[in-house]
Amino acid sequence: MAFPNPTELLNRIATQDDREAFRLLVEGYSAQLYSYALVFIKNKELAEEIVSDIWIKVWKLRAQLPGIESLSGYLYTAVRNQAHTYRTRIDNNPTLGGDHSSGSDLFAPSENMTPQNSLELSELTDLLDKEISSLPDACQEAFRLVKEDGKSYQEAASEMGISVNTLKTHLRRAMKKLRTSLLNKFSDAISTNS
Repeated sequence: MAFPNPTELLNRIATQDDREAFRLLVEGYSAQLYSYALVFIKNKELAEEIVSDIWIKVWKLRAQLPGIESLSGYLYTAVRNQAHTYRTRIDNNPTLGGDHSSGSDLFAPSENMTPQNSLELSELTDLLDKEISSLPDACQEAFRLVKEDGKSYQEAASEMGISVNTLKTHLRRAMKKLRTSLLNKFSDAISTNS
């Protein structure tokens, strides 16, 4: 069954408080938003919480939904902003950091995922690995040490023989490239399904 037109769903949610349309919207986008959140937050529970927070906000602001020109752009921006807020909280309180498992483990399907969602996550893992491998060497090493191996900025900088500020610059460049690549991939996939 084809995914319903997102614009139609938004109108039904906004004008009729249509919970079925909202459920379809949540089911249609949640797995991709969760995967996108994991790019920023290396913690499965926090990534799920971020996506849940976004859906709560969408429902609360449902009257404004018809004014959204690009639903996917809106949702991914919301996830990115929310993840940044969570990341700041984690950086300021390391006890919240929790999960430092490898990058590929973060994209492993949970027990309640459908085969389709599992396939999408597998494709995302492959895409992410490919994009990481295409990064400049210093960006790639910084990303792997901090985001995959869970090393602190100081540890990673020391291992690379660079300053913490240089390490942060490499990480920013890596994350910007990865975000752009993944966002483009998701936008293409969603417009294909729309």
